[in-house]
Amino acid sequence: MNTHPSLTRIACLMTLCAQAFSQAIPLPPLPDSLSEQARAQLAGAASAPAGAPMTVAQMRAFADQFQQVWSARQKTKYAVTITDDVIAGVPVRKISPEAKADARRIFLNLHGGGFQLDSGSLTENIPIAALTGIPVVAVRYRLAPENPFPAAVNDALAVYRVLLKSHQAKDIAVYGTSAGAVLGPELIARIIAEKLPVPAALGVFSGDTDLARMGDSARLFPLQVGTQDYAAVLAAYAGSTPLTNPAISPIYGDLTGFPPTLCVTSGRDVLQSGTVNLCRRLDRDGVRSHLIVYDGLPHAFWTYLDTPESDEAYKAMADFFVRQLNATPVATHASAAPAAEPDADSSARCAALAKLALADTSITSAKAANAGPFKSDGLPIEVPVPAACRVHGRISPTPDSDIHFEVWLPLTGWTGRLYGAGNGGFAGGVSYVPGLAGAVQRGAVGVSTDTGHTGGAEDGSWAQGHPERLKDYGYRAIHLSTVNAKAIAAAFYGKPPTRAYFTSCSNGGRQGLMEAQRYPQDYDGIIAGAPAYDWTGVAANFIWNTRALRTPGAAIPIAKVPVIQAAVLKACSRNGQFVENPQTCRFDPKVLLCSNGDADSCLTAPQLDTLRKIYAGPHNARGEAIYPGFSASGAEVGVPPGNGWDGWMLPQANGTSHQERYPREMLAYFTTTLKTDLEHFDFDRDFAAFKSELGPIIDATDANLKPFADRGGKLILWHGWADPGLPPLRTVQYFERVRTTMGAKDADKMVRLFMLPGVQHCLGGPGPNSFGQYGVPTKATDPREDLSVALERWVETGIAPEELLARHTENALAPAYDSSLEPSSKAQLICAYPKMAASNRGASSDDENRCESPAARNSH
Repeated sequence: MNTHPSLTRIACLMTLCAQAFSQAIPLPPLPDSLSEQARAQLAGAASAPAGAPMTVAQMRAFADQFQQVWSARQKTKYAVTITDDVIAGVPVRKISPEAKADARRIFLNLHGGGFQLDSGSLTENIPIAALTGIPVVAVRYRLAPENPFPAAVNDALAVYRVLLKSHQAKDIAVYGTSAGAVLGPELIARIIAEKLPVPAALGVFSGDTDLARMGDSARLFPLQVGTQDYAAVLAAYAGSTPLTNPAISPIYGDLTGFPPTLCVTSGRDVLQSGTVNLCRRLDRDGVRSHLIVYDGLPHAFWTYLDTPESDEAYKAMADFFVRQLNATPVATHASAAPAAEPDADSSARCAALAKLALADTSITSAKAANAGPFKSDGLPIEVPVPAACRVHGRISPTPDSDIHFEVWLPLTGWTGRLYGAGNGGFAGGVSYVPGLAGAVQRGAVGVSTDTGHTGGAEDGSWAQGHPERLKDYGYRAIHLSTVNAKAIAAAFYGKPPTRAYFTSCSNGGRQGLMEAQRYPQDYDGIIAGAPAYDWTGVAANFIWNTRALRTPGAAIPIAKVPVIQAAVLKACSRNGQFVENPQTCRFDPKVLLCSNGDADSCLTAPQLDTLRKIYAGPHNARGEAIYPGFSASGAEVGVPPGNGWDGWMLPQANGTSHQERYPREMLAYFTTTLKTDLEHFDFDRDFAAFKSELGPIIDATDANLKPFADRGGKLILWHGWADPGLPPLRTVQYFERVRTTMGAKDADKMVRLFMLPGVQHCLGGPGPNSFGQYGVPTKATDPREDLSVALERWVETGIAPEELLARHTENALAPAYDSSLEPSSKAQLICAYPKMAASNRGASSDDENRCESPAARNSH
């Protein structure tokens, strides 16, 4: 799926306080003084659907993922090296400018994260180190609530004492953001109290020194960290220390010994009051201070918004420190080479495409774009792309149609290939990353479409009263955009593409199968991951689960998902991380039955009944299966958070789940003959009518792929066994129906299926979740490590993929943005279904397993 809910979760994490967009008091629109980039990114974050509240452990894991993704983006702009170390028994991160570093001076950073997680030891410091030329030591202090005050300050002080052995205090500056901008003044107060030399400068960036009194801004912009409000966060940090104690709230003590201080905040910052009041008090006590307030922006915006205001804030911080430390300013910090500019001929040929005559199509824009970083709204990172001709068009096959599409054509190094990219959910937008960007990175032409409407992936309102737009979404838009893309490429290069490929996941997988079934001439090779190919059956499955979970007393709380996972692992897993083969798992949920009242460690009898229904899938009154249920995977907990049962299946804080929202929209807006809703859907009467009306439009269930095979087409199916969004068994059933319909011998010439244990919906999970499935470049040249390379080799040389080497990555989305973030963990062998890996004793390489057929496994 190219637009995946986890992308939204990562984008929302860009604040870790994104809840500040849910204000207690309605706010006016964003001011005109903001840059266009800031307005767009803030609007995207504000409109993102709320996820389930995360536990502290989940927040920490998610913050780690965000830092890896965001720091990779930063490093394309700021040249630094990063190492982990330990000083005085305290873990630290050292961020040094890649050019010759200033050995005399040093920074001590205290990261943000509500005292409970590390949200910035990387990302707060990369720009500062590069802009100043001065190394940063980021203290990874002990976290609350396990380690309340003064543990974090003690850690910071221990590191500071060691720095004093190699640096003079006049050459040291201390700074922090958010929680780190609370700890920074606390550290200075402690340094003064212990009569140590005071550092040369202090940076308080969205901070506070008065934890006992909630300022006006904290009421206007209430902060939520997981399930905790701001007061609870402070209480967890303070422990038994009174909040008026000057050691924890320095404003209640004497600030006259503080060093020159820079205070930075913003107009909609939850800690604006605390930052401003500190600077006022410092000024009153005769301490040199400088206050900068950015208009209209939220808490600590520079740490997660890619905007001119963020660049300006980092430059202001760097300039202050350079002045206070008497350092030499850095002349330049950019590590990337200057963007390549299109030559006059390429620009002219690109512009000429605006006049290209195509059936039912108008070209609205055709412009050559420089090489450089590209970033689309709602995604947390820029990706580098080569110079390309970017074409925007509109297709109207019917008066009711409004299909927008884009084609990107690399100006140099075209391989002759074309790559189509699909959409997640109900589509509603062009797929840029990894879609169009991934294609031109490969030297291929890229094409993507919004499928005829705009809106969120779970918004179906566009279909009401627009039957032709439903057809555009169902099958027509991808086909017409592909036809146009081939014509545009032929006009631009003087010859048509030699090969065309399509790769996508979820609804994008359905789109790929629809192409193979309806338009076998469009693509030579297709990768269909976790395909939602039977949309009407998927909807029935979602209704079934939602109804079971909404039965009074039968709802399974998200808090009970870990105990379900643990029981499944105990029953069916050899590695203790996930179930290797859910098809052989014989897990009986009755082991979870509560014996003495309800608790998070067990399930009540009604909850057990719900769990059994989820495993069984929807049935009619005669007991006949309508759609398969979900496997006991041992990976029910979302990795990243929200990507498991906790985000897909179980009701979240807003009372709904992904599985509830999709069928509600379909019943409300897609159907015209069926007058019912989710609560009253009758699986005997309504499912047949539902499938009869919508199946011919949005289902891609035809198992006769002979026309596609006759053209030499190749199809790779894949699905994660731990998918909480689409039952994996349904993809297995389609694969087996293709083999039955076409005959095993003919089918084996054109289709392969890979089932990934412990992998969730399109990405993530504790299993081997990285195998080049995003369709973007990877460091690996081995076709076994990159599905797109494997598909190209199959189509172009006839060598079928029989196995994958998949690896686990904690940063589930990172490989989609930056190939350098591919995991280095040990590869796991994944065999083409129905074969599975079996231990090959005595071997020690990545090939230590071999693929065995079911018959061979059963003979052991």
